[in-house]
Amino acid sequence: MNFLYWNIHKRASFFDAIVEMVCENEVDILMLAEFHEKKLELVLEAQLQARIPNYHIVPQIQSNKVVIFSCLKNNTIADIYDSSRLTIKKLYSSVLDESINLAICHFYDAHNATAENQSEYAQDVREQIETIEKKDSCSKTILCGDLNMNPFDEGVVKARGFNAVMDKGIARNEYREVNGNRFMFFYNPMWGFLGDTGKGDVCGTYYYNPSQPIQYYWHVLDQVLVRPSLLDFFDTNKLRIVTKTTKYNFITKQGLIDAKNYSDHLPILFNLNI
Repeated sequence: MNFLYWNIHKRASFFDAIVEMVCENEVDILMLAEFHEKKLELVLEAQLQARIPNYHIVPQIQSNKVVIFSCLKNNTIADIYDSSRLTIKKLYSSVLDESINLAICHFYDAHNATAENQSEYAQDVREQIETIEKKDSCSKTILCGDLNMNPFDEGVVKARGFNAVMDKGIARNEYREVNGNRFMFFYNPMWGFLGDTGKGDVCGTYYYNPSQPIQYYWHVLDQVLVRPSLLDFFDTNKLRIVTKTTKYNFITKQGLIDAKNYSDHLPILFNLNI
């Protein structure tokens, strides 16, 4: 099952590129953040249906920063929880013969929240996810979205945040103890994109170059985090930061993100063998 997440930066001028990307990569669940207008969701749905007739908008309990489209049957995806920046769905797997938790988010950015506040919000989301996992006795959870933090930032790595680690071997321990409290791990494969010797064609999903003393330039803000119980089903070889389709190139000749014609973020594509 293929998933694609993209923060489209309130742009409606490249829906054709989104449709082509969905078709080329056989995307089953498409998750898009920052639609400029509600009515544009129907415009994209129509364009998707022109190529894939059964593609549709997935209903949500309340309005959310992320809109979900899918070619799966309606009874495959069920509502669990919605807030303005987080939605959690039950996704039924015929392979597992049970449902997993699909959490999708769009966090506050660094212009509207301090690093400390981002970290606190990560803690809130982690607690919400754990509440659902305990209620349904299901720890098979995957979290994806624009975290607006790097894999090494406090909210992503701290125990009371996402507790997300770069090493599968560590993640398979399932949890760590801090001051007598247990914290469940997430595995974070997005560490592999850091640096030009890393995985993929680019060093991140977002590029930022202000005139400041401390500067990373490339940031991996868009991420997918995987619970240990889903590691055997997560195909790391199919994880990609998408930079182009057959007709469209999201990178300029200078090797930067083409924010003029597309979004200032790049999409991420991942696969679960479920």
